[in-house]
Amino acid sequence: MSAVTACEVSSGANLGLSFANTSEGQSMATRRKSKTRAVKSRGRAGSRSAARRSRGGAKSRLGRHHKSISRIDQPEKNNHGWYVRVHFQGRQVAKFFADQKHGGKKKALAKALEFRDRTEKGLGKPRSERPVFVPRKKRGVVGVRETVYRTRSAEGEVRTSPVFEVTWSPKPGVVGRTSVSIRKWGRREAYRRAKDIRREKERKFYGW
Repeated sequence: MSAVTACEVSSGANLGLSFANTSEGQSMATRRKSKTRAVKSRGRAGSRSAARRSRGGAKSRLGRHHKSISRIDQPEKNNHGWYVRVHFQGRQVAKFFADQKHGGKKKALAKALEFRDRTEKGLGKPRSERPVFVPRKKRGVVGVRETVYRTRSAEGEVRTSPVFEVTWSPKPGVVGRTSVSIRKWGRREAYRRAKDIRREKERKFYGW
């Protein structure tokens, strides 16, 4: 009787262990499926987000101002497109990109931007959305000028300091400024140093 009982107990324990293992395996499989679904869901969400960003970028590009490019809309003449006009050192190049001819408003703008950039490069004009100023005279450097700084001491005495002042624009609406002392370096050396500073700033901020 005791032997039968022990056997039954042993069989019941093994059966319970088997049930436990089966339950645990099902639970792990369920968790793996959940993780797989979560990864796929994030992937689909990322793709949709990227598509929205792409569409949004195209829309913002259309609404943004582009230097040397104007939008032309004349419904009465059925004339819609982008007009490119590039000026540099007395030379001008212009071209019109019609929406209908180039496959729509966005594609016409892309062609206009490509033409503008290529034309500026051909004319030697620096690519920048800011105005590009070129000196009218043969002598002189843009952004460098000779001036006199005046300061007042604590005793009220006015002191003067002749300098070459250097200015540049790191971003629209902001002006950077420094100076080179003529009294310290002499006129010729001070001017050379001022020009070097200006050229360094042009390479850094304008890419010239």
